[in-house]
Amino acid sequence: MYNKATGVKNILFNIIYLFFGNVVTKLLGAFATILYANFTGVSEYGILSIALSFSAIMTFLTDSGIGHTAIREGTKKDSDLGKIMYSYTKFRCILFIFVSLLSVLLINLIYKNDPVMIKAILLLVIPSLVGSLLQGIGVTYFQIVEKMKYVSFINILLSVGNSLALFLGVILNLSIIEICFIYGASSIISGAYALIIAVKRIKFKKEFDN
Repeated sequence: MYNKATGVKNILFNIIYLFFGNVVTKLLGAFATILYANFTGVSEYGILSIALSFSAIMTFLTDSGIGHTAIREGTKKDSDLGKIMYSYTKFRCILFIFVSLLSVLLINLIYKNDPVMIKAILLLVIPSLVGSLLQGIGVTYFQIVEKMKYVSFINILLSVGNSLALFLGVILNLSIIEICFIYGASSIISGAYALIIAVKRIKFKKEFDN
């Protein structure tokens, strides 16, 4: 039987987890960005800004609202979460392949005369797309089952990794290529964490499985 007090308590804890996670990630990201901007040159910061902007756009395209649809369908009464997550993952993988190829094509066309820019952006964008795909599976699943603490853990790990790339760039005086590589790799690490903790709980089922 549904316990109203327990339900309210769970909602409250979910709100706290999300709020805490958002505050930590925003503050950490802002501090790291300001620090890096003060200690690097205009050219390097410009390349990083372009890479991050390109990554944000392409990452959005790999989801294209599929996550919201999966959450909406997954929270319906008597929904088959295994089939929903299977379909979500399949379509995300298809979009990932398409967007990755599009990214490589566009980056090489736009910056065909700037090999450093091409290498830096690709080293950040492609790993970020991989990480976004993996993170999306975990985040979507935990939002459906209302386990927001795991969503916060995933976001915080991503933010720490991204910020660490900038901190290391300042402390070790890394090149923009190295910073972009570490930044992208941190996305894969947080995505791997999201996938590991989610797959332990998801029972994927194809559309035609009973």
